[in-house]
Amino acid sequence: MEHGRHSSPWTHPHEGLTGLRVTQPRNARTAFAGEPPIPEAELAQIAEETSLTERRAAEAERELVEWKKVRFMQDRVGEELAGLVLNPAKYGLFVELTDCR
Repeated sequence: MEHGRHSSPWTHPHEGLTGLRVTQPRNARTAFAGEPPIPEAELAQIAEETSLTERRAAEAERELVEWKKVRFMQDRVGEELAGLVLNPAKYGLFVELTDCR
């Protein structure tokens, strides 16, 4: 995907949200001199691709976190660990470990 001279891909520093940052040139009248702005259809396609990429990345991150939890706990079956019950549910408890050795 190629971006115009006055745009750049970026990631929000706090939320990890990918987006398209449109930079403001010093002189708006000459910003697109001789070159038309990005057509709306192309912007829509860029937005859709960016959203899809972000959803894939978020899903991959969730899967990785779950995998790491399993790896952490696999050698601790039968151990007693200190924890804080965050949320009781019909099928069990959500617990945050307070002492992760």
